[in-house]
Amino acid sequence: MLFTEAVAPAGEWALQQLEAALAQRLPPQYRAFLQQMNGGSCRHRGLPIEHPDKGAVTVPLECFFSVGSRSPDFDLQTNYFYYRDAARIPSWFLPIAMDIGTNLIGVGLSDATSDQVFYWDHEREFLAANGAFRIAEGFHAFLRSIHTLY
Repeated sequence: MLFTEAVAPAGEWALQQLEAALAQRLPPQYRAFLQQMNGGSCRHRGLPIEHPDKGAVTVPLECFFSVGSRSPDFDLQTNYFYYRDAARIPSWFLPIAMDIGTNLIGVGLSDATSDQVFYWDHEREFLAANGAFRIAEGFHAFLRSIHTLY
């Protein structure tokens, strides 16, 4: 099980409202995920990544953002505009999750990056691509890589 506390699936109307606010369609695999699992807490779950500075590491996950969350801290749209408007993330990067260090996991929104998954390290945000680097070729591969820490 991915989530220790889950949010109800996102409905079609909520997804259409999100896509209208983003002025683009969500990547297909991620959109389907939101229709089944709309975020939640994922404590005690780890994500193995190949970090450009640290090599192979496992980052502990905190949560997946959700569509229409009552808390702005965990709302998908709120987080996208907060980081994008502050020019902290690339415009093509949609934050979908956060690790315990407040680094972000995101999916690509552009045609060239759609359904690819990226890791945004806030300590690298002033480097190329605002600190984002690819960690999975597809959303399903990303989900399969998440494992229980303890």
